[in-house]
Amino acid sequence: METADLVLLIGANLADNHPILCARLERNKNATLIVADPRVTKTAMLADIYLPVKPRSDIALLNGIAHILIRDGLINSGYIERHTTGFDALQKFVGKFTPEHVAGVTGLPIEMIERVAMLYGRAKAAFIGWTMA
Repeated sequence: METADLVLLIGANLADNHPILCARLERNKNATLIVADPRVTKTAMLADIYLPVKPRSDIALLNGIAHILIRDGLINSGYIERHTTGFDALQKFVGKFTPEHVAGVTGLPIEMIERVAMLYGRAKAAFIGWTMA
């Protein structure tokens, strides 16, 4: 998190619930911070981009981001081929998570979903954090 150029936090209110991690995040002045959370938390207020997703729609958002990354070739095919299994099944599964579908599930504008996916896909060192608090 301290060296990432993009940090995507999902339902993670570090400012209130994880002060040590929040301090580490705040040391990274160069990162773009994206927060997806139905609540306007202190962490959401720190974000460069706040995604006010509908409750329980975080997985749809992640699947939609995966859909866009695969669609636009923003994946490391060589790494996937060498180090993973089941990618074809994943690709088929996220195929239904089009930006239009994800917008309906999350309540986010299509343009915002596309923008976040592009930022994540073009980041040199992206970090995703998810918590239940």
